[in-house]
Amino acid sequence: MAIDSLKSWEAVDEYFSMYGHCDVDYVNEGTSEKIIRLLVDKWGQLNELSVLVKRKATIEGYVLGHVNSTLDIDDLEKLRDYSVSGCHIDNENLCEKLHLLAISALKKLHSFYSK
Repeated sequence: MAIDSLKSWEAVDEYFSMYGHCDVDYVNEGTSEKIIRLLVDKWGQLNELSVLVKRKATIEGYVLGHVNSTLDIDDLEKLRDYSVSGCHIDNENLCEKLHLLAISALKKLHSFYSK
């Protein structure tokens, strides 16, 4: 299974089960990019992730670990905004965690670029 196949939360879960142990360096950045694409471009499908998290708690840490300062500022800003105003899932805690991570990553990026 290639990183390019991460087009759904189910695919992320399968990938995590198979390759989560070797998610380092360039692989990690590629996975982060696919996860942010799901979060930002398919925000309406966030409940699928919420259901996965309820079944398998470790997937939450994996996904949240990929929301970081390697991502594009525009995507992080969208995630920050969506997670506050567009959280239409039963797991508001997940939205809150995504929001805090987006803010943290944005602060790091703004700090880096303002030097």
